[in-house]
Amino acid sequence: ITNSPYADICVVWAKCEDGRVRGFILERGMNGLSTPKIEGKFSLRASATGMILMDEVEVPEENLLPHVSGLA
Repeated sequence: ITNSPYADICVVWAKCEDGRVRGFILERGMNGLSTPKIEGKFSLRASATGMILMDEVEVPEENLLPHVSGLA
């Protein structure tokens, strides 16, 4: 994901327990969220690319994008 190692926020779409796909704002510094840089690439070295890793991230209700859902 381009520039993920430098992003302060991430917009992530995920399926909720009710089966709807909803958008969430994740903020750098949340417990369980990391954005490591991919090193040693053979191509696309001009841009910083990385991953968004989530491990038991708890997202507060106010970080849920209001009035939108995907794949509905």
